[in-house]
Amino acid sequence: MLIHLVEVFTRQNQVIIEETFNDFIYNDGIYKWPAANGLNFKVTLKHIAKDEIMIEGISSTTLIIPCDRCTKEVRMDINTEFSRNIYLHNDEEDSAYIDGANLNLRELINQEMIDKYPRKVLCSDECKGLCPTCGVNLNNKNCTCDRGQIDIRMAQFKDLLESEFKEV
Repeated sequence: MLIHLVEVFTRQNQVIIEETFNDFIYNDGIYKWPAANGLNFKVTLKHIAKDEIMIEGISSTTLIIPCDRCTKEVRMDINTEFSRNIYLHNDEEDSAYIDGANLNLRELINQEMIDKYPRKVLCSDECKGLCPTCGVNLNNKNCTCDRGQIDIRMAQFKDLLESEFKEV
């Protein structure tokens, strides 16, 4: 959703936008995750000075994200609340969602969600993940792969752990 700020603020000093992006896809710069039921948001734009605008907003969505261990789909609620001042015609920090006097509301909310995105997504704390050899989901069944083999690059660490210095 692109908002032409100059046009909006020539008519009024405050604008409230409350909508739902039904086709919202969260993009963290590397991965893209779909929203289960869209993204609900309410944003208030206040004209503060000649080239300064305060943006306050809240948003909520449920993202469908794969578990970091077993890749099972996990529904993760992401709620954001933000307030920031933006300056038209400068500020490289705002360049992802400000282009001249145009505000890309979808991109602004996406940027605000990055701080709320969980660092680790698990389907459960007890998730066993996938077998590194055959790829079977160890939460559903056991495999017969030999997991006793140690990566040759890590063999020295195993020797260290088995030594008498276990207090480390």
